[in-house]
Amino acid sequence: MNNFPFEVEKLWSSVSNRAEKETIAKEMISFAKDGQVIGFGSGTTSMVCALAFGDAVKDGLDIKAVVTSYELAWLCESLNIDVLELSDDVQIDWCFDGADEVHEGKNLLKGRGGAMHRERKVFNASKKAVCCCRFDQRCFCLRREVSSTNRSNPKQAY
Repeated sequence: MNNFPFEVEKLWSSVSNRAEKETIAKEMISFAKDGQVIGFGSGTTSMVCALAFGDAVKDGLDIKAVVTSYELAWLCESLNIDVLELSDDVQIDWCFDGADEVHEGKNLLKGRGGAMHRERKVFNASKKAVCCCRFDQRCFCLRREVSSTNRSNPKQAY
């Protein structure tokens, strides 16, 4: 991973809640099975997960990725994760991405950022979607701030 077109340490310093995202990455790896096509979201949660998937591929996991951003495509290719184009011929077994805004009742907004259109296309094409979110801090729902009463570990909203 020495050929990144950016400073890796600078990128890591921009990742908020890195430990929680690494926990999420381990859980995403546990879902993966050889031969699966997995949709990768965009943003720092997906980046941390991609790095973990890269290690798993190095250890023998056989997966392919359909990504939602150019940055994740480049990262996956750099980590020897085969990247497929989204098309009618590609069957995505499952996909994952971080939530943008979430409320403790598992109500959330997904796809607020720059890759929104492609994220929605990948989510719609997937047999299963995993949206990774945290309930251990103040959360937002529909652009209104709400206080979270659930102070637990990283969770998934299905």
